[in-house]
Amino acid sequence: MKLNSCLHRYFKKILIAMSSPPFYTSQVRFPTASTQIAAAIDGSPCFRFFRDCIGAVDGTHIHAFIRQENHPNMRNRKGFLSQNCLFICDFDFFFTYALTGWDGSMANAALWVTARTSDLRILEGKYVLGDAGFALFETTLVPYRGVRYHLREWRQARSP
Repeated sequence: MKLNSCLHRYFKKILIAMSSPPFYTSQVRFPTASTQIAAAIDGSPCFRFFRDCIGAVDGTHIHAFIRQENHPNMRNRKGFLSQNCLFICDFDFFFTYALTGWDGSMANAALWVTARTSDLRILEGKYVLGDAGFALFETTLVPYRGVRYHLREWRQARSP
């Protein structure tokens, strides 16, 4: 029991440190109407199709230590207890959005819908890049299903 209270105090200290200055003010930047596209993308002909892209979105599982009765909801598909957290990062590697504390069994797509219906606002005409775990919206660009993007890896595999 002493270990659980020690871990609880430790994670509480980490949470306070991550959500307070100087870390929070130096690493979190919210997009505004005047938010510019990263210079590496805006000026490059290689990235001409990403001119209105403001960042990338993904979910990540963070290990959780919780009460025994909450274990079924917090167990993710890989078998460990976690919280599923959704983050959006711009191309300068600043976080522009975070949705944390959801059950580990929640899918990224469910987190995305929750974020879009609650407090996430993406400017009109702008979008973020997502992986195949997200649905295609006017604000999310995801890869086509069934398309082999990593051709080099596919060639090296024994069977397609």
